[in-house]
Amino acid sequence: MSIRYFLRPNKLPTNPDAYVAHVKPWGTLMEEDIINRMQRQGSTITREDALAAVYLYQKTILDALGEGYNVVTDTVNYSASIRGTFPGADVSFNRSRHTIQAVVRPGKRLRFAL
Repeated sequence: MSIRYFLRPNKLPTNPDAYVAHVKPWGTLMEEDIINRMQRQGSTITREDALAAVYLYQKTILDALGEGYNVVTDTVNYSASIRGTFPGADVSFNRSRHTIQAVVRPGKRLRFAL
């Protein structure tokens, strides 16, 4: 299969005669579906082992992010940012005025694959 798309007129006034592409996915795959696909490729690990490995992998990434690390993988790069303004250089983080946001960017293999 390939990536499907359709075109719509560009509504931006800077280029009204152009069209923009919108990707039309074939569907959505959940982790369970990914593990099923892994098994169909001849993986020798059990379904339970695959689920456990995926859970541990994700938990480890989340723990590292919570500790203040950036995480770079072949497919996705993760980091955190803080939104909101600080009225002075000595003002601390305040949950009522600031939020922590996830920053997720494609990794090297994902960029290459697409």
